Amino acid sequence: MSSSKPKRWGMATNYLFHAKGKLSDFLEKQKEEIREVILNLPQNQIEKADPDEISQMIVKQFSLSAPSLQKDQFKKIIEKDIQIKTQEKVPYQTGKLAVGPRVKTVFIDAKEVIVDIPFSGDKELFYYQPAKSILTIPKGEIVGDRLRIKLVFKKEEGVPFDLRLKHQLERIEFYLKGVFEEVDAYNRELPDFVDELIRKEVINKEVNGKRGKISKTRKS
Repeated sequence: MSSSKPKRWGMATNYLFHAKGKLSDFLEKQKEEIREVILNLPQNQIEKADPDEISQMIVKQFSLSAPSLQKDQFKKIIEKDIQIKTQEKVPYQTGKLAVGPRVKTVFIDAKEVIVDIPFSGDKELFYYQPAKSILTIPKGEIVGDRLRIKLVFKKEEGVPFDLRLKHQLERIEFYLKGVFEEVDAYNRELPDFVDELIRKEVINKEVNGKRGKISKTRKS
């Protein structure tokens, strides 16, 4: 039986909105899956079911809900004093000859706070990059229906926790706004997109059905 190691917060593994690629590609993949579903509808379902009912069923299945943070319900789940490693430049010389500053590794007092924030919507959308993005990529971890954020800051800087959390959430919500805009456009287009595909498939199956009957008649 293999031993499980504690999960670590890595540099790349906890970037939000980037792990699985572009949101636009994901939405196109959704449409390709819709095409496959409609193309593979059984002949008897096309003939007997109401096309509007089929359309509503598929739209419901493939509609998406952009995540929305419930910021007022955040909770601190870990708060502790730590030491972090950093580097500073110190004067350095050999005898009377100055050779410039030397980099020295030091440990300084810091604080680590991990916050849980509940959210509604599809958690899968936290992993895709919207068209609107900025250079500073927010970090976080999705745990069930909660966003987990880790904040580490030097005590000597004196920046309040609330202000640090506010800045981090502003970056995340910038991305979430971009996600919402693309997902909203996708959802609004979905009914017409599905209706058109179903209409074409109904016509194709009707034409193919008639051809099959004509072929059988000729053979008989």
